[in-house]
Amino acid sequence: MGDAMLLLAMGVWCGLRESFPIILFAFILSGLAGGIWLLAGKRKRTETLPFVPFLLCSSILSCAAELISSAAA
Repeated sequence: MGDAMLLLAMGVWCGLRESFPIILFAFILSGLAGGIWLLAGKRKRTETLPFVPFLLCSSILSCAAELISSAAA
């Protein structure tokens, strides 16, 4: 439930146009991490992963990419 409330707050704060790439990249990161953990045997298929750390990571990367692109312009 906390993930959904965070996504709602991020959508209201940033808007749909800016939050969509962050959410998409967070889904990709969580899928990669989950697959790696499954293959390594660290997690079982029935375990869940928190989504908030992946949202944080993707939002930091998005902000860094925006800063780099604005500095290059």
